[in-house]
Amino acid sequence: MMLLAAGLTATPILLGSPTAMADELVHREVNQTVQDYGDLIESQYTNPNASGEATGTEKELARLNGVESDQSESSGLTVSNVDVYTTVNSYSTSAEGTSVLSDVTVKRRLTPEPGTTIVIAGEQRDHLDSEYTETHLLELQGTATGGYEVADDTIVNTDGSYSKPDPNPNEEAASTTTSSAAGGDTRFTRPAVYTARTARTYAAGTANRAGLDYIKAMQYAELWTDAAHKDKMNPKYPDYGDNNCTNFVSQAIEAGGLKTTAATVLNRNHEDVWTGFIWGTPKMSTLTWHNVEANYTYMSKHSNAFTVENNVQRIGGGGLVYADWQNDGKYDHAMIVVGYIGRGSKTGPVVCGKSGNTHDIPLADITVKHRGMKWKGLQWKP
Repeated sequence: MMLLAAGLTATPILLGSPTAMADELVHREVNQTVQDYGDLIESQYTNPNASGEATGTEKELARLNGVESDQSESSGLTVSNVDVYTTVNSYSTSAEGTSVLSDVTVKRRLTPEPGTTIVIAGEQRDHLDSEYTETHLLELQGTATGGYEVADDTIVNTDGSYSKPDPNPNEEAASTTTSSAAGGDTRFTRPAVYTARTARTYAAGTANRAGLDYIKAMQYAELWTDAAHKDKMNPKYPDYGDNNCTNFVSQAIEAGGLKTTAATVLNRNHEDVWTGFIWGTPKMSTLTWHNVEANYTYMSKHSNAFTVENNVQRIGGGGLVYADWQNDGKYDHAMIVVGYIGRGSKTGPVVCGKSGNTHDIPLADITVKHRGMKWKGLQWKP
């Protein structure tokens, strides 16, 4: 990551000089190549044979990072209105080629097929407007006719590690749960808490003994990841830039009614305190508020609002999921479950989160894009 940033540092040059014009040409070609690649990902959903001038490698990468990583069909959903947007964050060039860091945003409308139900924040929906942004490391190589083509595509995780989509998504169950007994397709396993309820029963009794109303927590998560807020954080709280995932989860849980504790700069790293505002400091939070591992420890041991759920595919609304991208025992990312997709007696969670913005994404679509990773979770406690 630092290497890419360093690659952007250049000796000052005079505008209009041959070097300046050459650099501007590279800049335009890099941006155009990334834009064309985003268009190619989008086209694979609707017209996979219309690849234009794309090479076989580009087409394969676009399919693997788009439609082939989309688990909607197996979840009983129809995909429509697909839009893919790309933004070049930085790039560096060398004798080996050009490396590009790009944000790729995929927006889809997911409509339930007959026999499939979508419930979000306690309400049955007739569709999901699902959107997520991920950072990709794209390796470009020159072509014989000039310009660039995409030679490789790797997802950059929130901790700086890398992931590849699973080319065999039906085999991902064992690597996406902390439960060794989760063999087979666990995507629609019935969560223990609430999936047997109808949407009408959500209105009453949605706060537990700890005061956490999971409907209000989900509503907060829905609001602050929607189209109007996808690039924003609630200004009331601290902002940790590219590391807002757990900060956002804590905000949603507080919005749901879980009481914060008092904390000072002296005990802000203790596992039994949790607040977004340390007394006497401007917008400083406790470690348990913004750190993934510390948050899991507080919520599981001290909040009295959750129970541990080893199979994340069973987690119901208001529950929390934590990701270990590298499967090294260190958890790096957190999200909140905002609902479920149900097909008969089986269900799969839908999540929201930040860094990058994630709005109404079936968890199955995330697990398949990060092969070899591991999850753990917390279930809302009645």
